[in-house]
Amino acid sequence: MSYGTQGIGILAGIVTELEANPHVPKLARDRTYYQGLQCRAKYDAGFPSDMRELVIESQTSDEKLHELETKLDDFDPAYSASAGTTQAIGK
Repeated sequence: MSYGTQGIGILAGIVTELEANPHVPKLARDRTYYQGLQCRAKYDAGFPSDMRELVIESQTSDEKLHELETKLDDFDPAYSASAGTTQAIGK
């Protein structure tokens, strides 16, 4: 009996593919997380000035958007889960 064509075999193949090709979160201007950053940069008095400047510059610069994306992991540890998806597959 081959498990490859049964539900468990198909599921195992999907899990293997997910492990081999994990989702990489990407900051996008048209997504809720980025729009929330824009609101915080504009209205939150406690928002760090360097991040505020970067958010503003990232509205028109792809280079600054990428720089912002890079800094978000340190600034907001929940960024990866918020901007992408979480993946918990153990070995």
